[in-house]
Amino acid sequence: MAWSFARLKLFHPALQSIALEVVPRMHELKPQEAANISWALATLKMHVPGYMEALESRGWEEVDPRNVSNILWSCGMLSIVNEPLIDALLSPWCQRQKELGPQTLANTLWAVATMQYDLSEDLVQVMVTSVTHRIWEFKQ
Repeated sequence: MAWSFARLKLFHPALQSIALEVVPRMHELKPQEAANISWALATLKMHVPGYMEALESRGWEEVDPRNVSNILWSCGMLSIVNEPLIDALLSPWCQRQKELGPQTLANTLWAVATMQYDLSEDLVQVMVTSVTHRIWEFKQ
């Protein structure tokens, strides 16, 4: 439902109500669901009190890198730099770097750059290696 509101560019109070309802139950959401709601909120530039903190408190182990990328993209779009959340998301992202497609990689790099997030040298190396190995997959 949240995705539909955003796709239609329909800024509706129901979306904020959905997000507020999800905040105390974030741990019950599948990673894809959390990523979709995050994307919808960011697309509509909607800030929801406690939402990012709820994302932070949810476990992010063994998450599809696309979901990580979408949540990081959402943080970048909303200009939210939540360091514990970013660190929690980047850890599984790095562990699964070989699965990253060009869009996932590009969105993640854009988000990190937009947030001006200070990456560790290890993360920089992982990202450089990922781009280097996939440079021909990017469309011009």
